[in-house]
Amino acid sequence: MIKKYIGFIGFFIAFIGISIAARSKYLYNNELFPLFEISFLCWITTSTLASELNKSQPKIWYIYFVSIASIIFIFILLYLSIYC
Repeated sequence: MIKKYIGFIGFFIAFIGISIAARSKYLYNNELFPLFEISFLCWITTSTLASELNKSQPKIWYIYFVSIASIIFIFILLYLSIYC
């Protein structure tokens, strides 16, 4: 069941994160650009994983590569937003 709806879950998480970042920017003049970037990265990752998982023979190495690369990018974005 998760395999079927992972793309929708990622879109929902991205929609909430991007909405919060946009509302914060335009209503409160507070920059939450890392939240926007992480939400967008989550959306891209889950849609990529959904398209690969819904194939008849998914490539496991590709799923691991996308998952690990997205986790690394999220940690880099968090590190840059905190220390820079």
